[in-house]
Amino acid sequence: MIISNGGERVPGAFFRDWLRTYPDDRDLSATTKRRPAAAPGDYNLAKCDVIDQICARIFAAGPAPAPA
Repeated sequence: MIISNGGERVPGAFFRDWLRTYPDDRDLSATTKRRPAAAPGDYNLAKCDVIDQICARIFAAGPAPAPA
């Protein structure tokens, strides 16, 4: 999975690791995922705003450290 933000890209592993490290964003993501499950609609579209917000924080944090 690749998440794009205005031309920049975040591999799914970075997004996953971010959510593991930042519980507030993890909870926001989980709550957002539950809402579409409770009401019919486009699941992916419903998550877009929250994913964009989290990606903005990832990009603002700077590059991830290189793997050891």
